[in-house]
Amino acid sequence: MQKKSTLLIFIGIILLAGFIFVIPNINFLEKYVMYYFNQFALSTIKTTYDIRKITLPYGTEFKIFDNRKSFGKGCEFARNEDKQNYNTRSLDIYMPYQKGQALKNRKVIFFVHGGGWTEGYKDWYSYVAKSFTGQKGWITVVIDYRLASKEVLTKDKVKAAYFPDNINDVADAFSFVNKNIIKYGGNPNQIFVMGHSAGANLATLFVVTAGQERFSKSIKGLISIAGAYSMPDLAKTSAKEDCLNETFLNPQPDNPQLKQASPISYIRKGLNLPPILLLYGEKEIYNLDLQAKDFSKALTDNKIKHSIYFLKDYTHDREVSDLYDINAEVTKQIVHFIEQH
Repeated sequence: MQKKSTLLIFIGIILLAGFIFVIPNINFLEKYVMYYFNQFALSTIKTTYDIRKITLPYGTEFKIFDNRKSFGKGCEFARNEDKQNYNTRSLDIYMPYQKGQALKNRKVIFFVHGGGWTEGYKDWYSYVAKSFTGQKGWITVVIDYRLASKEVLTKDKVKAAYFPDNINDVADAFSFVNKNIIKYGGNPNQIFVMGHSAGANLATLFVVTAGQERFSKSIKGLISIAGAYSMPDLAKTSAKEDCLNETFLNPQPDNPQLKQASPISYIRKGLNLPPILLLYGEKEIYNLDLQAKDFSKALTDNKIKHSIYFLKDYTHDREVSDLYDINAEVTKQIVHFIEQH
């Protein structure tokens, strides 16, 4: 009873703060409340398996300084104080333990976070391991990659990244995991690549290019949640100003580099791809619902095995924030897909 009362008080404080500071921006208000609610909820969740984490570098070290100072419009504070002189080419591995013993030969979830290619860090998504590692006993890997924000700089105060730096990092991170995950209890031939939003774009792009060329025996499935599959189409929306103008030197729809960054550009008959699960929500941002349907059609037309699932009542943010809950609809669909393959 006391825990429930504490939770209600906590939610009330967050809601009040949200209305005071960010009521003009409803999308941000939802993010703000859900972020802190999840952080609170995670501390109370009991899992079947104990979870231990190790942080490791991959590839060549790349130090960045994130100078952003606000969590959202109207609510100013330094939110990336721990991302100064920070190696952004690193990853977290979450491992299941039972009675003090590490589990071996486990399926591996390789997760690429979203954030418009410009924001987000692996430690923001630690909750993903609650379901997949804590409840299912699988290995969860969450990676960082170079962000394209104009406020993420090198020590020489140069912008840290543009496309294709991000996809190159994803490929390097996967290569590291494929070679080393057996040391941490994972099966290198049972890796499921998963991403959300911009991370789904990168995850899918990796699988349909370098993934299918170099790692076809290791990748057992692709799980893409509300990804961008056609960047020229995305550039016709407000995403051009929101994030594409920082990710690409030229974000115009006719820029060939946008086609290069589009997974749909690589779909053809005879392409050797693993099973694919596409998910999208009822209340998507930009045109990501249409992009999911168009990508599904391209896969169907080229006879590539996949399934597509519509998440009723889901917002773009909830698709990822619900992953901490093993009983959430999005999580159940992903677990079912992994268990079938």
